[in-house]
Parts: sequence; structure tokens; C-alpha cells
Amino acid sequence: MKNLSLVVLTLGIATYFTSCKEVKQEIAEKQKEALPNIVFIISDDQAWTDYGFMGHEHIETPNLDKLANESLTFSRGYVPTSLCAPSLASMITGVYPRNHMVLGNDRVLPGDDKKGKPAWTLPWRASNYVPVVENFKKLNTLPKMLKKKRLPLLSNR
Repeated sequence: MKNLSLVVLTLGIATYFTSCKEVKQEIAEKQKEALPNIVFIISDDQAWTDYGFMGHEHIETPNLDKLANESLTFSRGYVPTSLCAPSLASMITGVYPRNHMVLGNDRVLPGDDKKGKPAWTLPWRASNYVPVVENFKKLNTLPKMLKKKRLPLLSNR
């Protein structure tokens, strides 16, 4: 509580000596400084050891090694499924596949006739994703959370 009262007092004094626009700008600059830089690197079809910083004897990744050395690295991540699309959806939403509804790499439902063609070429494919997209709109996602963190800064520009 002590820190909170100091912040309020500081803002009150700043308001007394400066305009509201300047105070908003000052607050936005302080918020900007407090936000972390996030680099989220996702790779596919690699073992967790396939990087220099993770101990691989032959693969050299000097740029990633430097970044890992200067950063926080999560070295024990697990995927909820062995398929790419559901795992990526879980990373973005933070929920299991049964909750985000991405259960496979392509949404082919029982009764969908592929007629020997790839599913992505057929007209019914887009309609299969409508419930998934609508569900995603309801979920809190990493991009939405990051956007919320930036909104106060963007609104002052």
C-alpha cells in the first residue's frame, strides 16, 4: 500500500505542475519501459536437444545460443498432442485441444467425402472451421493479452 500512495502522490504533484497531456505522456513512457521484450521462437520437427544451448554436440546455433544466454529460456515444455495444429493452438490459448476444438491438423469430419483429393482443395473445408473460429473468438489468447498490454500506449499516440 505504501508504494501505491507514493504513486498517487507523485501523480497528484505532477498534475499540479504540468498539463494532463504531459502526465499521460509521462505515464505512457513509464509503462513502455516496464513492458518486457518477448521473442517467442517455435520450431517444428526437432528434438529439444537440437540446439547448441541445449547441449547438441554437432548442431551449431550461435545466434540462438547468445539469445538464450541473455534471456529466460523455458527448457521443459510439453505439448498436449503430437500434432502441430492442436499444439500451436494450445500455445496460443493456454487450453487443451478439447477446449479450443483444434483436434487435428485438418478438420475433416465424419461424412466429408474427400473424393481422393486433399481436404484443403474442397469447398466444405472452410465451413468445418466456422465453429472453431467462433470458439477462438471467445478464448483469451496470447496475442489478445499482449495487445491489451500495449493499448494504453497506442491510445496516447
